[in-house]
Amino acid sequence: MPQFPRQSSRPLSPVSIRASARRARALLDQIDHYADPQDARERQRLTRAINGLAHAARDLSRRHRGQSVAESLEPE
Repeated sequence: MPQFPRQSSRPLSPVSIRASARRARALLDQIDHYADPQDARERQRLTRAINGLAHAARDLSRRHRGQSVAESLEPE
C-alpha cells in the first residue's frame, strides 16, 4: 500500500468541481453548436463531444464516490 493515496481517489475539492463544471459547459456548448450536423465532419465532432461529456460525467461521479478505476470496474 502506498504511503500517499492517489490523487484520483481523493475527494474532490471545490476548485476541481468548478473545473469539471467548466469542462462540462464547454462540451455542452459544442453539442449545442453541432446539434444539427450538415456534413460528416460535424457529425464526427458532435459524436466526440457527446462521448467526451459521457466520459467526464462518469469520471466525476467515480471521483465523487471516492472510487478508483479498478473499483469501478468490479462487478457488484
